[in-house]
Amino acid sequence: MGRCTKRRPACDDLIGCTTDSCDEAADRCLNAPDVFVCLDSTLCDGQETCIPGQGCVSPGPFACPTGLVCSNDANGCIPPCTSSYFIAGFQNNELGFFTTVGQVTTATVSGNMLANIAGTGSMTTFEIDTSLATALTLQYRMETTAYDTGENIRVQYCIANCEVAASWVTLRTVGGTTALTQYSDPLPAAARTGSLQLRWTANASSTISERARIDDILLRDPTCAAALPPFNPRPPTISPITVTVTAATGEVRLSGTAADPDNDLLDVEVLFAGTGIPFFAQRAIGTTSWSVRIFLGPREYFATALANDLTFGQAVSAEVAFIVPDAGTPQPPGPLFSENFETNGLTQFTTQGVVAVNTSAGDRPGTTGTRGVQIDDTGRIVSRVINASTGSGPLTLEYWLDVARYDTGEAARVAYCPASCSVEANWVVVNTLGGTSGWRFFTHSIPATARTATLQLRWVTAASGTLEFATIDEIVLR
Repeated sequence: MGRCTKRRPACDDLIGCTTDSCDEAADRCLNAPDVFVCLDSTLCDGQETCIPGQGCVSPGPFACPTGLVCSNDANGCIPPCTSSYFIAGFQNNELGFFTTVGQVTTATVSGNMLANIAGTGSMTTFEIDTSLATALTLQYRMETTAYDTGENIRVQYCIANCEVAASWVTLRTVGGTTALTQYSDPLPAAARTGSLQLRWTANASSTISERARIDDILLRDPTCAAALPPFNPRPPTISPITVTVTAATGEVRLSGTAADPDNDLLDVEVLFAGTGIPFFAQRAIGTTSWSVRIFLGPREYFATALANDLTFGQAVSAEVAFIVPDAGTPQPPGPLFSENFETNGLTQFTTQGVVAVNTSAGDRPGTTGTRGVQIDDTGRIVSRVINASTGSGPLTLEYWLDVARYDTGEAARVAYCPASCSVEANWVVVNTLGGTSGWRFFTHSIPATARTATLQLRWVTAASGTLEFATIDEIVLR
């Protein structure tokens, strides 16, 4: 037992998400918040954080950017419905979204990049899960050049067994020479499956002059009002992280800014790592101007912020390091009066009757030194005058008491007197203990009216024999 608990209640702050310990050398309690106790998988009801003195606290429902809704399954913000199931603008090497056969490349026309299919080339998407769509429309822009009669480019879809040529259904056939034209082809309900594939396939005798160029492919659900992602999306940007640490409480605030040239920022997530703890993450409040408030235990941490957009673009901030110091919870100011009878003896008291310091070894768990002051028969000890006039609010009196062999009606009594203590009626009894008790720890609240410059404390026994006695130790008045 250290000084934190020897004279006072233990360091348990009765908060379930703090780790409680005693810093004996500094005589203080440490109640470090443990962020992992409050973390759960339900983002949308708010991200709980451990606040010392309060417990796991949620700031309220998680707020998503306008047009998005919170999803616990996705652990983030998502559109209320899926507006697009496939998109390719070919500025960012979207040919990687296709398997290709023959001469399929990209071509730049007036600064814009398109897919170019020559001869008998074809490009086919991987499987697309459209099973949740209410309706499907395939939009794209396409131009054709110099197809001979009977030669063309065909736009097709397949819902199953796509390795079989007969499984492909043609939506549109375009031949000859046509300008870059916007097309919109509805797909039947049967296309809303987990294995839809799309294909652009050409049959031409020449691989040089006969070609088709395709751009801005979008497979969408026209019934979904959510914003469509941009073609040729650009990634977001994010600023360095600003960190503010409040040492006394372990409160940490991280903040910064993010931007997206396509105006489709989704969220900002902050990743934390620390010495001896698992990696964890927190969603920020806000996007273009974001912040995270969290309470952390003492150690060094590293944080990185990620800005995400609707087209899976991401920006990563520079890592920032910060330290939450071991501030602890200082114990209250020094006591107004204290006595453990180790060095001062009875010098802080006046005595009456048989009173002496018991120099035998202390027999309470965790104690050393003397056993305290022993009062026999009808003895008493009265403290010196205590100046308790500063401060406000009630006082607290703490002490250990052991009584032995008191007969019925006999007891040890503990009392205080604010003023004029020569008058017996001014003494207020706060405790009466008889019989044989063994060591017991007592705490009494003394009202603010006792905050005088002439306060005194008294322990007195009333016994008829010579074998009854009371022992007092570790007196503290705060």
